[in-house]
Amino acid sequence: MRKEIIYLIMNIIGVLALLGSTLFVIIMWSQIPDQIPTHYNFAGEADGYGGKGSLIFMMVLAWFVFILITVLMRFPNTWNMPVKVTAENKARLYSITKAMLEVIKMLASLLFAVMLINAAIATPMPRFILIALIAAMLLSIIMGIFLMFKNR
Repeated sequence: MRKEIIYLIMNIIGVLALLGSTLFVIIMWSQIPDQIPTHYNFAGEADGYGGKGSLIFMMVLAWFVFILITVLMRFPNTWNMPVKVTAENKARLYSITKAMLEVIKMLASLLFAVMLINAAIATPMPRFILIALIAAMLLSIIMGIFLMFKNR
């Protein structure tokens, strides 16, 4: 029960981040410059530019990723596991993978939201936020794989 509440909170955070950034772009559309950053390097500096219409693509992609992960989580038998799934370890492995995917989904939503807002106002990505979100995603994957091997 406690895990489900935590997952619900993470989903709410993800939806609020995407909804907030989407509403921000819609409300600010007339003030968004015609040329915006469309890609950022690891330092958070823009190294690719495009028209403001590319924000629509980024918003659709952000929502698509969120929904896709949500749907895929309902079909654990389709997940690739680094260890053999047996009747004995199935529940443990699926629980670990679900937790990992919930964290990644929330962090990806936050990353998309930050990218959308920074692109809309044509500013560099905050380096600390960029590094922290990417590091947290990588750490959750590493930790998830470690726990799968430990609980096989």
